Amino acid sequence: MGLSQGSMTGGASSPTGGSTSPPSGASGLAFGSDTAATSGSAKSTGSPVTSPFKSRIPDGPSKTIDVPFEILVVCESEGLVIHPGGYRITGALLKSRRKDAILVRELLAVAQQRAAADPTIRPQPRVKFLVESGGSPMFWAARKQILFSGLGWPMSLQVTGTQDPLLLGQETW
Repeated sequence: MGLSQGSMTGGASSPTGGSTSPPSGASGLAFGSDTAATSGSAKSTGSPVTSPFKSRIPDGPSKTIDVPFEILVVCESEGLVIHPGGYRITGALLKSRRKDAILVRELLAVAQQRAAADPTIRPQPRVKFLVESGGSPMFWAARKQILFSGLGWPMSLQVTGTQDPLLLGQETW
């Protein structure tokens, strides 16, 4: 005998078999886009459909967590490349705009972009320098900018390829 969803749950059904929307919460369950389609009043007023079941997951904003975020600065012979993102700073730009602290501004922008991508995390930036062959002058220029800017992020160094034997003894402070 023709039972409809509304008659099984005690709601009103159309005697002609036409489509009428069941009252709000008549079925007790609503999934996906069917929620807005089954309750005409919720769609027109903009109010959310309430479920008779209480979720164990809190509806409020979730707590933020600290997440390590490594920024890689590749020091090449012609300039720097910042990852993630692949931002390139030429050697001439690094030296001509050192008073503007162009490298520090770019590092801060990468960290802010990461924080904006997921508001539930607080990135804890770390800078890792990767010095390639012939990149030691770029490393020292970048290192000076970061040190004199007061940026207190942890830093590490990795050297690849053939290097000048005076890599660490070349610079005078």
